[in-house]
Amino acid sequence: MKILEFTLKKGLFQKTFRFSEKTNIVYSHENSVGKTTFLRAIFYALGYPIPSTKGINFGKMEFWITVKNRDKQYELYRHDTFFSIDDGNRQLDYSLPTDFYDIHSLLTGCNKKDILDNLLGALYMDQEKGWTSWEGHRQYFI
Repeated sequence: MKILEFTLKKGLFQKTFRFSEKTNIVYSHENSVGKTTFLRAIFYALGYPIPSTKGINFGKMEFWITVKNRDKQYELYRHDTFFSIDDGNRQLDYSLPTDFYDIHSLLTGCNKKDILDNLLGALYMDQEKGWTSWEGHRQYFI
């Protein structure tokens, strides 16, 4: 699955990020500038039960994310427990966490709960404090 675009909204603030269809690197020469929050917000927008970072409550924000999988494009929307998928032909509305497996089965084409339960761990690694990576930069690949 490729992430094409990500929009987040909190109150009057709204920001959209567009991604390359190739590898994207989220990095900074400094710590504590929002890299972890940005990545957590993306996975939260995809329906995962990701905790907010200090001072930010994802449940009070709105998220739109455009993803592509197997030549099919999906427009996703999340606000708190409400989740919506628009595939261009129809809009399906869901409630999280109840409909998590239905959502991810549709998006990934996989209906095996054991695999769906472990996808996040295969995609994302987080680090709160402690180590830093290459040349002191903390980097994440999407």
